[in-house]
Amino acid sequence: MVELTREICKAGLAEEVGGFLGGKYGYGADFENEVFMMKSFCWCGEEDCPWCATCECEYEYYIDDRVVDFDEWVSFFEEQLGECPVDDEEQCAEWERAAEELNKRRSTKLVKVCDNCKRGWPLPNFWYKPSDLRITWYKYIGRSMEYNKKVSDEEWDKIFNIA
Repeated sequence: MVELTREICKAGLAEEVGGFLGGKYGYGADFENEVFMMKSFCWCGEEDCPWCATCECEYEYYIDDRVVDFDEWVSFFEEQLGECPVDDEEQCAEWERAAEELNKRRSTKLVKVCDNCKRGWPLPNFWYKPSDLRITWYKYIGRSMEYNKKVSDEEWDKIFNIA
């Protein structure tokens, strides 16, 4: 992705977004053609920005099949178990087993899908249109990257030779 960003910028098709940790080409570029779209990480924070928007889906929360609000759902877990004792490996494993059992008593149900999720939030920072490969990252390429599907080495070669 960094190399692709560099090529896009050097060809004069987009401006460098460069920065400190991501380097000169590490933040992506704002570019789209018929094959792919790339969007640098957006910092605007505007509610109507499709890259900055957050999930606002509505859920129902249950404890033992009883409807509760979110705060009660969270408090139930915290009051029953407290925090994981991370300093003791054996105690932590025991806590995790207890948490798994406790979580069998809690559940959620999606009630309403928000407009952002209907649009496919989070929108990708990179979208390879022929195969619908979508990649997101946080701030700079490589940080908390997520893909919507696995990509073979052959497909990566195809993407970068066509792009």
